[in-house]
Amino acid sequence: MSKGKSGGYRLIYYVKTTIGITLLTIYTKSEQADINGDDINNIIINYEKSDIENQSS
Repeated sequence: MSKGKSGGYRLIYYVKTTIGITLLTIYTKSEQADINGDDINNIIINYEKSDIENQSS
């Protein structure tokens, strides 16, 4: 990942259980200034689908 002008990163994390926090995505500020609520919801939905599939395997 290349650093943006300010060298900052944004993290999207999701607390699913009391035993941990799951990192869903990370991106540089230069890559995308903000992420809208719909995009965050889609990331969470995709994570939950993947998690359910992994648990049933």
